Amino acid sequence: MVLSTTRVVVLVGMVLALGIGLLGAVSSASPKDNDDGHHDNDKGRTLTVLIKKSRDDAVVDVGDRGLSHGDMRVVNAPLYDESGKHRVGRIDVYCVTTDPADEPDEEANMAECTNTYTLPGGEIDTQSVTAFPKLPAPPPKAIDAITGGTMKYEGARGEADAKTRGKRTFITFHFVD
Repeated sequence: MVLSTTRVVVLVGMVLALGIGLLGAVSSASPKDNDDGHHDNDKGRTLTVLIKKSRDDAVVDVGDRGLSHGDMRVVNAPLYDESGKHRVGRIDVYCVTTDPADEPDEEANMAECTNTYTLPGGEIDTQSVTAFPKLPAPPPKAIDAITGGTMKYEGARGEADAKTRGKRTFITFHFVD
C-alpha cells in the first residue's frame, strides 16, 4: 500500500497529537505536592452534566477507505446542568479506532478515547476504551477513568459514567478520595 504525502503528514500529525494527549493525561494523573494536604476538588461527591443533541462530531477516515485502524472520531459540544436548562461548559473528545468491527461476530468498533470537560472552576480529563456500535453516533453507555483535572479539579480521580438516552447523554462524575 502506497500512502500519499498528504496522508503521511496527517497520520504523523495524529500520532503526535495522540502522544501529546497521552503524556498530558499521565502527567495530570500524577500526584501533586500540596503543603497543606488539602485540595478543593469535590472528592467523595458526584456531579452530573448533560450533552444535548447539538453536538459537532465527525469521523476522520485516515487509512483504507471505510472504517479502519487509526480512524478518528472528533467531537465537541456544549455541556448543560442535569436539568438541561443552563449551559455550564463544553466537552472536547477525540477517539482513535483500535479495532474496527470488521468481522461478522464483532458488534462494535473499539476506540481509545480522551475527553476534556471544561467547567466553571477548571477542567476534568477522562480516558477509556469505548465501544461504538454505530459511528458517528455516541455509545449507549461508557465508563471512563477520571485521569486528572485542573484548578478546582486538580488531582481528581474516579469514574465518569456516560449514558445516552435518545439524543441526550448524561455524564455523572464519581469522585473518590
